[in-house]
Amino acid sequence: GNPNIDGIAYDPATDTFWVTAEAAIAGEQVWNVNRTTGAKISSFQPNGAWSGAKSIEDIAVMPDGTLLVLTDGTSQGDVYHVQRNGTLIAHYDIRAITLPWVNQVASPQGICVNPVLQQIVVCDNVRKSLFFFDYSFNFIRQFELTELDIAIEPQAIDYDSVTGLYWINCYLPEEWNSLIDGNGKQHYKFAETEYGTENDAPTGIAVIS
Repeated sequence: GNPNIDGIAYDPATDTFWVTAEAAIAGEQVWNVNRTTGAKISSFQPNGAWSGAKSIEDIAVMPDGTLLVLTDGTSQGDVYHVQRNGTLIAHYDIRAITLPWVNQVASPQGICVNPVLQQIVVCDNVRKSLFFFDYSFNFIRQFELTELDIAIEPQAIDYDSVTGLYWINCYLPEEWNSLIDGNGKQHYKFAETEYGTENDAPTGIAVIS
């Protein structure tokens, strides 16, 4: 249905991808797809208690196989913890979380899970920051990306279990992928344009592990 694809996550348990869309003509906003062929395995859209969710930005897979769906719609900045069929487990309004000494989440764009530290990381392209939470979305810390040698509007993030580092995808002012540690130190950077002009304004990243 020509959806506006926005987020992606790798599911190691099934060797598949979860893909999200900000908007979809057919109404389906989350797909589980075959990693090599792209064929749809299953799909769901916001339903029941979270049927009002709009503008799905990204998705992450929890260690138990359940999903975190991130939205950034009008007056929304929400994470929906759902079963693999879309059934709601829990809802977190992360814009409403009072954060000490830092700006509140403004425009969440990407989400990932660090199972080693049992943390959830959200990137915000207005605050130009990463926000770290525990699995119950209690705030842990935040740092800004403005002093790093990378583009400063992060669109997506994923955790690399092999290196213990984070991949961050940015598309303004340039299309960059950067590998950073939990303290914001950059370890590697490459331009999206190094592998083709078709990757203009990328909005998702997934590490296959």
